[in-house]
Amino acid sequence: MRFYLQHGESPADAIARIIRELLSTARHDLTESHRDPDAAVHAVRKSLKKLRALLRLVRPVIKGKAFRAADRAVHDLARQLGGARDSAVMLCAFDQLVTHFSPFLNEAAYAPIRQSLAGRYQVAIEQHLSRMDYDRLRSELHNLERLLTQLDLGEFSEKKLLGSVLKTYRQGRDELSALRDEPSTEHGHALRKQAKYLWYQLRLLRESNNTKLLQLIQELNELGELLGQDHDLAVLSATLQRQPEICCNAVRSELVTGLIETRRVALLSAALRLADKIYLQKPKRFLSGLGNIAVTPLL
Repeated sequence: MRFYLQHGESPADAIARIIRELLSTARHDLTESHRDPDAAVHAVRKSLKKLRALLRLVRPVIKGKAFRAADRAVHDLARQLGGARDSAVMLCAFDQLVTHFSPFLNEAAYAPIRQSLAGRYQVAIEQHLSRMDYDRLRSELHNLERLLTQLDLGEFSEKKLLGSVLKTYRQGRDELSALRDEPSTEHGHALRKQAKYLWYQLRLLRESNNTKLLQLIQELNELGELLGQDHDLAVLSATLQRQPEICCNAVRSELVTGLIETRRVALLSAALRLADKIYLQKPKRFLSGLGNIAVTPLL
């Protein structure tokens, strides 16, 4: 889909079009869910994340009650689709961890842990998908579509768009400050959400000759990946502490926990360095520091 403002398209018209396209994509993914249910669920969740970022973008011109209803509908639908994601996240995080430390590990020794995590994921996804009521999901998606298409975006101008981007940037700076004061998983996750929102929103403004903007979009994506990996390892670590039997024995559990903590320190350090660079400018100077960001598409 064309997740950017097209030539001659007003911000209001662009947001309305993108919302329609995202909803259409989500409907299609649910319809085709019988082919690969897990992939379909993941695809719908991605569309919902984009919708939530767009809602925050247009919030200045939406009445509070209408915004809360639409945002709650997106959140509730996404939550229903997230039932087996923790199991998938842990398996992926473990694979990345072993790959990262592979030069120093006997990977065969960690195969039983992966087998255990893979088995838990398989059980979780089968249980989740067996409980999935696709008729209800399609009905709720239809309700969400009704809420979103009724939003009055007529006053959403380029000035409002840039103001919303600036607000998202300011919130990201606040979350970065909170993370530095208290480097917790919760603050890291909060910063990741704001970085993702800003990433989606700036993609609407990209243009072919603005190298600063394109670099910032790339850096925000990298920051999201770093913080995402850290969060996934935190989920894995917490699960292994609650269920040490996954590691088969105490020695292996301690070894894996040590690898996780070592990797998390490196990921968080890299994320903080990159976040400091991204959020260096004070909010009032942020947009001017990017130069000309006229709302035209990247050709």
